[in-house]
Amino acid sequence: MKGPILALPGQFTDDGSMALCLAVALLGSDSDTSLIHPSVVQMNLYRRWYDTGYLSSTGECFDIGITVRTALNPFISHYDQAESNKLTSATAYYGNASNNASGNDSLMRLAPIPLLYHQDPLNAMIEAVNSSKITHASLLCLDCCRVPDGLPNDYWTTKGISPLEPSVLAVMTGSYKHCNPPQIKASGFVIETMEAALWAFYHTNSFQEGALKAVNLGDDADTVGAIYGMLAGAYHGVNVIPTE
Repeated sequence: MKGPILALPGQFTDDGSMALCLAVALLGSDSDTSLIHPSVVQMNLYRRWYDTGYLSSTGECFDIGITVRTALNPFISHYDQAESNKLTSATAYYGNASNNASGNDSLMRLAPIPLLYHQDPLNAMIEAVNSSKITHASLLCLDCCRVPDGLPNDYWTTKGISPLEPSVLAVMTGSYKHCNPPQIKASGFVIETMEAALWAFYHTNSFQEGALKAVNLGDDADTVGAIYGMLAGAYHGVNVIPTE
């Protein structure tokens, strides 16, 4: 059955496409990009997805977020006017820093970073922040991308060097344990998305059960499902993910 964005069973949405683009950027497997700043490489791959459907499950870009598109447009203009190997990280950072622009797109694509840096959580946190800033630069988005990178829970409450935003800290200290819909919302707001994914993970005992709980919240179901999948996949392991 087709969903509201007309995706067929087995097709992934912008969440998967952007995560794959990020993975290619991190691995440097697309081309010789040694002279180009990683953030520029990442943005250029998102541009390819946007323009040509690169790494899309349908061959076309669909369901792109407004904040992502808003960041890509000036990047494309700047990139086309300069030699790519002269672009710096600052050239790629077009993310809106307003908390009013705290969508969930940078969190939904994050999985390649904790996978690649799983033995170095502090560096994973730095790279997660950098990967978010190019499209989503609000403190809420940056903090939500900092927390899934393998640091112990008490790191956020005892170090005090760079404290989390209060609404992010509330989720990380367990707000999802004591709430249910309609308090739990699958909206496009990054805090609510993260809370919804953690809620589905905490209140279920299997990958499949949690996935159904996550996507059945509706609204931005694909993104809640993607973030839930990162958490549950890491916890349960790839072998327990149903092939269907």
